[in-house]
Amino acid sequence: MPGMTNAHTHLFQTFFRGLGDDKSLLDWLEHCIWPGAVHLDAHTAKLAAMVGLIENLRTGATSVIDHQYIHIDESIDDAICEAADELGVRFLLARGWADRNYEPSLTETHEQVIERTRTVRDKWHGPTII
Repeated sequence: MPGMTNAHTHLFQTFFRGLGDDKSLLDWLEHCIWPGAVHLDAHTAKLAAMVGLIENLRTGATSVIDHQYIHIDESIDDAICEAADELGVRFLLARGWADRNYEPSLTETHEQVIERTRTVRDKWHGPTII
């Protein structure tokens, strides 16, 4: 049986499970995700990605698309890609982006989005990571 594809996950949120289950999406983002995400560092992001990716592998998903939108530190993207590379998961980092109605400390300019996306692509594009 071929491996499955998980086409939409947020691996950093592995460590946020169970927070705000009673909230609407925007309330949950504003009161649970964003306050924690602004403190995310590369080490914690990698650990969360490892746990999330292992869960994917254990449930049959061998290809994962991570919608990553926490850009307070450029090393977070690299840490998540490192986790995928170390586990041998076929992986695509889909860098999310917003410029309005969003936590200001998590936003990037248009120029930053393009530059950082190119940097991540150039560093990680290969046989298992796109």
